[in-house]
Amino acid sequence: ELDGSDEKIGAKVRLAELQKIPLMLTVGGIEAEKRTVNIRERGQGRKSRELGLDEFVGWVVERSEFSF
Repeated sequence: ELDGSDEKIGAKVRLAELQKIPLMLTVGGIEAEKRTVNIRERGQGRKSRELGLDEFVGWVVERSEFSF
């Protein structure tokens, strides 16, 4: 689900945590320019990591329950 609201990122993160969203991806101007995504997993606190797009796709496929 995309949150395209005008809320600040901190408010969006808090809302996602309250809704128990398991995975949050953040793509802002810097990430778009660098072709990366920031990933925050529920239960990991403020810990997030940045992956390149190809790396991210591999990460999703690796954790997927589906066979591609």
